[in-house]
Amino acid sequence: MTNLNTAFDVAEKYLDIPKMLDAEDIVGTARPDEKAIMTYVSSFYHAFSGAQKAETAANRICKVLAVNQENEQLMEHYEKLASDLLEWIRRTIPWLENRMPENTMQAMQQKLEDFRDYRRLHKPPKVQEKCQMEINFNTLQTKLRLSNRPAFMPSEGKMVSVCHSSF
Repeated sequence: MTNLNTAFDVAEKYLDIPKMLDAEDIVGTARPDEKAIMTYVSSFYHAFSGAQKAETAANRICKVLAVNQENEQLMEHYEKLASDLLEWIRRTIPWLENRMPENTMQAMQQKLEDFRDYRRLHKPPKVQEKCQMEINFNTLQTKLRLSNRPAFMPSEGKMVSVCHSSF
């Protein structure tokens, strides 16, 4: 009887299940009211079923938040790649546009060697960065479209096409 009363009290206090029976109604009779007991048991079922639905909803919300957080990280990464690449382009263009002829053969050969180094050593990693930036942009746009979210618009001057034409 003590266990039943404790169970009824806990159900009422923590699960909001009203106390429909007394322990005496169950223990004190040879044949307890089956309908009353089934009604009480169904209250427990509905209480736990509702908790499961709430947990499912919470899990869905967590998944949506995780996807949004991942998309935010992709946006930030894209912006950083674009900024770094555009800064490198901004610093490199004046050097490439310097068409002043050198006065000595040795200076001219050095200028040619510097340009070869640029083409062999400096430009290839930047081309890879640009490709990675385009991949990130396209991946992000696809993820946003699949999530029914608005398309990502990079900051002013950081569109893939701007970086592409500057290259």
